[in-house]
Amino acid sequence: MGAKKDGIMAYPFIFAWGRYLGSNDDFIFNEIAAAKEDNAPPTAIYKDRVGEEWRTVGDINGRLGRILFSNQVYLIFWDYDPALCERLLDMIPQ
Repeated sequence: MGAKKDGIMAYPFIFAWGRYLGSNDDFIFNEIAAAKEDNAPPTAIYKDRVGEEWRTVGDINGRLGRILFSNQVYLIFWDYDPALCERLLDMIPQ
């Protein structure tokens, strides 16, 4: 779990976005590996396959989408580390 945990901590929003969409862990961790290779921004959520650009939490459209994603981040990270969870939630535009 060490390498996976490191990946989650390096790109927590990719992990949360994958869970939000119901992606399997293999897909999520492949995305995290690609993000590391590309030196994606820390707020990356996925790589746009058309433009080959990393989308970030700032690209989430609509207030409801941001609220729902914030809830996902909370559900994943609160029990693990409340302080980390608060920092992550602060990074999501409201």
